[in-house]
Amino acid sequence: TKINQNFQQIQENNQNPKQNTASTLHLCCSILDEILNQTNIPFFKGPIIDVILNHEVHVAMMALALDNNLSLAIPFAKLFLTIWKRYSKIYIHRLYEIYEKGILHSLSSPNSNQILRTCEILKYLSSEPQLFVDLFVNFDCDSSGTYVSLFESTINLVSKHAYPDDPCEYPALTVLNLILYNMWKYLKSTKKSEQPVTDTLIQAKRQKDVFQQGLDLFKKTPKKGLQYFIQQNIVSEDKVAEFLFNTNQLDPAGVGEIIGTQNNRQILKDYVSLFDFR
Repeated sequence: TKINQNFQQIQENNQNPKQNTASTLHLCCSILDEILNQTNIPFFKGPIIDVILNHEVHVAMMALALDNNLSLAIPFAKLFLTIWKRYSKIYIHRLYEIYEKGILHSLSSPNSNQILRTCEILKYLSSEPQLFVDLFVNFDCDSSGTYVSLFESTINLVSKHAYPDDPCEYPALTVLNLILYNMWKYLKSTKKSEQPVTDTLIQAKRQKDVFQQGLDLFKKTPKKGLQYFIQQNIVSEDKVAEFLFNTNQLDPAGVGEIIGTQNNRQILKDYVSLFDFR
């Protein structure tokens, strides 16, 4: 019934030139949210939902994440939470893309209105601390070097706007307060038996930070970067070729510099042997 009412309102908006686009988009977001929350539609449990989420819905979500209309901030945040709650198992990597290229990108905008809008989104998302736990576990603690640390980046970017004289000071401080307070309540309610899991995640985050530092150093000075990886026991000296070959996150120019150095002939030989020329 609610979906039908929204459809009727959209038709009325289209017939009334005084109605702005944002109002229609707001209704479209409500309809999509209602549809994605349905539990009695069979194809939502089949492969077709994967196609829909990764194409039409993904394009719409990315557009909403980058939009600067304040009135669409909460509708977007609601949709984000709905998709995260119901479809994160098949959409988690696309959610990462929306968060990184949409939300984090908007936080880096020179436009204060864009930042204010993003703060509204984050205030709404903060009501679900489990979301930020999931972001931390899946991306901040990933040691492959593939993903940006979403939770850490969020806190860092919001903190930059929390200084006095920044036009977004108060919204930024509110976001930090809500995220940290809700996270504190969430973690306080966590059973003590889960402490080993927490320690494991902290260790994983430290390992990722070490790996990322190595990637950054390797990009600036490949020789020092490689030595750093060896010192941190990420790679042994006899496995350098395999490490250079299999670690896609390494700067390609740096890899070329290492294997092209005259003193590294054995590394070059081992590196070439890893190619399958059949």
